[in-house]
Order: sequence, then structure tokens, then C-alpha cells
Amino acid sequence: MNQAPAFKRETIEASLSLCHDSAEPAGLGASALRQGADEVPPRHSVARSFRFALDGFAYVLVTQRNFRIQLAVGAAAVVLGACLRLAPWEWVAIVGCATLVLVLEMLNTALESAIDLVTRDYHPLAKIAKDVAAGAVLLASAGAGFVGVIIFCPHLFQWWNGKL
Repeated sequence: MNQAPAFKRETIEASLSLCHDSAEPAGLGASALRQGADEVPPRHSVARSFRFALDGFAYVLVTQRNFRIQLAVGAAAVVLGACLRLAPWEWVAIVGCATLVLVLEMLNTALESAIDLVTRDYHPLAKIAKDVAAGAVLLASAGAGFVGVIIFCPHLFQWWNGKL
């Protein structure tokens, strides 16, 4: 069985000597050196990790117009689904599609922010990365819309004809 080699103490010490302005280079602090190279202490409590996640969600909610639009469309789909009494498998499809679109929008925002951190100058590779991420959101949104049409149209026709 092949296993990746563990970090050696010398590798960590070399990393420490290369990083002059950081107390914890590469995510490893002095406590990691004291404990041994194979053990890295947790950096944050679970509660603090959840706080970071909520901060990220709040950031996207406040700053990204498309995220708010997609969230509103997802909420409308949930309300419509409740009114039409969707079957459990239909709920899975609707909620899954809405969640996928929102997650991809958040990843798109994260990628764009990371690229902007590295460079504000135009670079064709940065453009490709941003365009591909935006294209992924567009594709997921189109797929979610298609799933919505497939699921909601029969229910809406039944409602329109008074059979629901």
C-alpha cells in the first residue's frame, strides 16, 4: 500500500525560516513543531468554523445581486411546491437544483475574489477562469429551470383544469 510521505521536522523548520512575516506559515504553528510533524492541532472550534461559514453566506447575500435573485427564485419554487403538494422525489429535485445553483454562485464569487486578490490586471487566464465559473452557474441555472418546468407544468395544468 503506497502512502504519501509524512512531513519531516526539517521540512517544517525550513518553511518556518522562509516565512519572515508570519507566525504560522503554511498553516503550521510552533505548537505543531512541539507536538511532532504528523500532528497538526485544530485551528478553530466548530462554532468558530460555522461562524466563518455564516460570514461567507452573509457576504454573498449582501454583495451579490445574482445570488439574491437565485435565492428568491428558489424560495418561490419552494412556495409553489408547497401549494402544489409535490411528491417527495419532486422535492428532492427542486431543492437539490436550487441548492446546486446557490452553491455554484458562492464558488463563483470565491473564485472571482481569489483572482482579484492575485491580480487586478487583465490576464487571459484570469478571464477564462472567471468565465468558466460563471458558465457553470449559467448551466446549473438552465438545468434547474428545465427541471422546474418538468416538475411544475403537470401540476399547474391539473390546477388550471380544476383537478388539483
